[in-house]
Amino acid sequence: MVVKEVCTSRSTAGATRGKIMALGLVSSLLLTVTICFVLPAASLGLAFGALSIGMASPIAAVSEAGRQLLVAVLSTFGSGSVFQGGIIICLTISAMAGLFDVFAFYRDLSLKSHEL
Repeated sequence: MVVKEVCTSRSTAGATRGKIMALGLVSSLLLTVTICFVLPAASLGLAFGALSIGMASPIAAVSEAGRQLLVAVLSTFGSGSVFQGGIIICLTISAMAGLFDVFAFYRDLSLKSHEL
């Protein structure tokens, strides 16, 4: 009877630990993907803003050339649409960050199991 109680409590503790680890993975993954989508979007917005403000300054020619280059790059990734190009770049960066986060979680889990 005592052996059965110990086995049951260990399996319950293992299931609880697994749920906590899964919750940690999901929350970390959501945070990573969200941040890695927002930061490139903000960077692209700031770049467009800075180049647009530069149009009213003495370096208007440089700002126009930079803006045209940025539009050309984003249009290439977005099949002609600047907005779609920005979204594609942000989604790609967030997907790679998510994959790296999952790899880091697996690696951490693997190293912890070797310590025991």
